[in-house]
Amino acid sequence: MLVVTLATIFIGCASTPPIRDDKGNTIINSIAIMDEVVLNGATQSLLIRGENRDNPLLLFLHGGPGNPASVFSHSYQREMEKYFTVVQWDQRGSGKSYGSIPAESMTKDQFLADTHALIVLLLKRYDKQKLYLIGHSWGSFLGITTAYKYPELIHAYVGTGQMVV
Repeated sequence: MLVVTLATIFIGCASTPPIRDDKGNTIINSIAIMDEVVLNGATQSLLIRGENRDNPLLLFLHGGPGNPASVFSHSYQREMEKYFTVVQWDQRGSGKSYGSIPAESMTKDQFLADTHALIVLLLKRYDKQKLYLIGHSWGSFLGITTAYKYPELIHAYVGTGQMVV
């Protein structure tokens, strides 16, 4: 029963509510979408929210692998949505990106390639030169490695529950 409930939570959420002002009106130029993108041959899910789509981009890299944070974003992300367009990415094999992912593709090099591909896609889509990156736990490994390899794409990196080797 617990497995079915968790699967429904992680996979079943198909929409995100609009961003509203104090009077309940949808904020003009806000963004609140769930989207799918293909990164290195694998379809992966994004939750994108922000009060002003012209704000700087912030990409959140969740822990795990396999521990997506998008389902919990409503509890901590709202304040960030005032200042950033926040992208929650369900990485390959987790959350709404769970599916027929070949087991052999679940490598750190593949996750790093997916992270880079997503950053390039987001920067192009939102016409930005750089984005902010937050990595939590496993995502902190992806984040710090990506920031090291591609500093020209990153304004700043923030690690939470930072992994160290």
